[in-house]
Amino acid sequence: MVTARGDKFSDKVNTKVCREIADPGNPFVAERVLWHGYDVLDLMERRSLVEVVFCLLKGELPSALQARQLQQTLILLANPGPRHAGARAVMNASVSKTDPLHFLPIGLALMGGEQLGGAEVRDAIKFLRRNIRHDPCARAAELCEAISEQARQEGEPVRPAPGFGGCFAGIDSFARTAAARLHKSFPHNEALAWGMAFVSGLESANAGWRITGLAAAMFTELGLPPNVGAGLFQLASSPGLLAHGIELSGKPVTDMPFISDSRYHYERAESDD
Repeated sequence: MVTARGDKFSDKVNTKVCREIADPGNPFVAERVLWHGYDVLDLMERRSLVEVVFCLLKGELPSALQARQLQQTLILLANPGPRHAGARAVMNASVSKTDPLHFLPIGLALMGGEQLGGAEVRDAIKFLRRNIRHDPCARAAELCEAISEQARQEGEPVRPAPGFGGCFAGIDSFARTAAARLHKSFPHNEALAWGMAFVSGLESANAGWRITGLAAAMFTELGLPPNVGAGLFQLASSPGLLAHGIELSGKPVTDMPFISDSRYHYERAESDD
């Protein structure tokens, strides 16, 4: 049996992000468009894409320092590279003759995951927010101590905290170098400075920055909430995902690796006998 709840719905879409001023001759089209109060055509002529992205997400234009930090972060994240599952999915889809219109939906779905994806960025922002007032070295020692000796001996990936840990059984050298460069450029970035001290305490566990943790530190400093940071991480990867897909468009399926049976690891299910 279905009963009506009697909820009163809004008469119009409620949003502070976008205001459309109707054309006098046709109320179904806009004469002017404002984003958080800024005329879109003025933004188009006077502002950068990075500034507009910040405005859409935060409701205000960034300072010059904020714009530089966001720009460098988005450039860093613009291509996850062929090792990432998101890019590999797009590349495989491309040689499989998938319509290029589907490249981004395929790749972005994987860019939202818990392994080097948006979900990890979201959790890393939450971790940084909870711990940024605590001593980073002491926190690192505490988390490293919690890693089981068995996990160390078996070579399992070490993940003391979201966004921090091992990557392919070792420290991500590129993420470490990128973090050092960003820290040099923005020495007063509090979240990044905390992360630099934190990873110094993780070296004994063969752990360090993951690119998701570095993104989280930059987004935290910019005041972006966890879910916004997760989505922006996905959005930032779009140019690289598209580039990898377009590069292989029209190429034969043999242009991508095919893993042989000998390189698979099989585990038998335990028998009840």
